Amino acid sequence: MAVMGKARALFSLGKYADALHNYQSALERAPQLQDPDPRIGIGCCFWQLGHKDEAHSAWQRALEVNPTSKIANILLGLYHLDQSAKLPTTDPEFQQHYKKAMTEYTQTAWKLDNKFPLTCATFGNYFILRKAWPTVERLARQAIEATDVNAIASDGWYLMARKEHTEGNVAKATDYYNRADQARGGDERGYLPAKFGAAQLKILSKDWSGARFRLESIVQSTKSAEAMTLLGLLYAEEVYANQNAGSKEDRSSEMRKAIGLLEGVRNTWKDPKRRLPLTRTSS
Repeated sequence: MAVMGKARALFSLGKYADALHNYQSALERAPQLQDPDPRIGIGCCFWQLGHKDEAHSAWQRALEVNPTSKIANILLGLYHLDQSAKLPTTDPEFQQHYKKAMTEYTQTAWKLDNKFPLTCATFGNYFILRKAWPTVERLARQAIEATDVNAIASDGWYLMARKEHTEGNVAKATDYYNRADQARGGDERGYLPAKFGAAQLKILSKDWSGARFRLESIVQSTKSAEAMTLLGLLYAEEVYANQNAGSKEDRSSEMRKAIGLLEGVRNTWKDPKRRLPLTRTSS
């Protein structure tokens, strides 16, 4: 158990390779251990290190050892949701992954414990698609109040922000997006979808300079397709507005930025190997 505690501490510090070594050591010493299950930790380390198929294998093994593991079920659900997010909705594989995620794993986890924070956060995203806002809020608050994991709290605040954003409550949505971002470290780290949502709200409030500032920060740290597209459109709109007003002010710099950003998005989508990361945004 001491090794498990050390592994969890290392994981919380972001030292995933060291945490992985300790989780593997714990499993070697006590292969019968199920609560807590080192296989879950091994999978989480693999996931953070970018080895998602290895993470899937570890969680699948955890489920084989303990078929009633709510944690293994929900993590496997998240794996298949992640896989579905890489595919167009018209692809048959999308339907296979999404169905497996929601009906085979997430629903099972929900039946085992409908107050488990990670399950609540995951189901919250499902109810966003259905626009069932009271259910979204209930699940989000449950996730926030019952967890001691910052990333899950971040997901909860993000769900709350999406609800308020869609309902046009700018002040609340801004607060919740900021909380979602801060829960994951904020600034250069933080949560990209929350940062993008906050930029959208700046546009909704007609705060063009604030929107550009936030989008520039996103584009500098990660080549997000949505951020590049929106920032390019803002610069283009600035050029068109200047022309329509009959102003002689030189906007060639803004025009070059707009063209560069939008051409960058177009070229990237033509090359699947350079496909940009997607952000989850409010509709």
